Amino acid sequence: MYSAFDRTQRAFTLAVAITAVLAFAPRGLLGWTGDVAEIVRVPTRPFSHLGVRLGTWFRPPAPIIGEGVPEEARALVEHLQAEVDRFKQLYAAEQLENLRLRDTLEQIQLVPVESRRPVRLLTAAVVAHAPTGRFAPVQLNRGSAHGVRPGAIALFEGVHLVGRISDVTPIGCTLVPLVNPATGVLQARVQTPERRPAAESDEPPAIVHLEIAGDGTLFAAVDETMVVQPGFEITMADPMWPDAADGMMIGTVTAIEPIEDMPLRKRVVVTPRYHVSQLPQVTLKVEVDAAEIAGADGPDGSDRPAASGGRP
Repeated sequence: MYSAFDRTQRAFTLAVAITAVLAFAPRGLLGWTGDVAEIVRVPTRPFSHLGVRLGTWFRPPAPIIGEGVPEEARALVEHLQAEVDRFKQLYAAEQLENLRLRDTLEQIQLVPVESRRPVRLLTAAVVAHAPTGRFAPVQLNRGSAHGVRPGAIALFEGVHLVGRISDVTPIGCTLVPLVNPATGVLQARVQTPERRPAAESDEPPAIVHLEIAGDGTLFAAVDETMVVQPGFEITMADPMWPDAADGMMIGTVTAIEPIEDMPLRKRVVVTPRYHVSQLPQVTLKVEVDAAEIAGADGPDGSDRPAASGGRP
């Protein structure tokens, strides 16, 4: 007869073998594990949410102005800065729209004019961080039951793009931070801090292709002749992203570096103002059909439909 030790050893060997087989199984065969994991996460979400809140309380987002400034003045400056950023985003989106209209002017009569696609705004709390790093995907407490769809963009302070939704369940979703390697290459537009109209120059704002650096920044290799300097702003202009992302703030140019093996090009370093790891909540901008907006009950305090955003 086998001893208890032999039975334990056999059970351990069988568990290791099953784990190895499941690790190499096709993803389609393991779809049920997502539902099981979602059930397991439900009772732990209040505790992980509390942990995220405490983390952001101990390490809040960096203030716009330095220390030693009265709290009233600081709040006023932050409010005004948010308003300035919002109007900059609106101006950048309109500028992109004008450029597209100019490019299609000759064919405009042959193309039916469609209305802008409406969006729904949802406030979502960060309830869990992944243990794999600061820039790993995080879990939000909004899901398909609240109207969230894959591809929706996440914003902070109205115009700062911080990520994009990947997986969605009925009660939650996964937010991939903008600086996560899974984001891939982004097409963006270079803007001066004043966002001067393109008519004041001979050429429209330059387009760059940003890559993820892995340290919370993005970078682009551009021609040495391109006019760009620290302080310039980089806004989204990627046709592969939802229309609602047009003109959203990606970050600010913080450094211009030479490329040793490419003397005719230079490296532009872009740093976002906010990272998801610093934030207790984000605003989701979800594109919806006009029929959904028409059938909505209206604002409820935190979730509100808005018929704005998108390109014709």
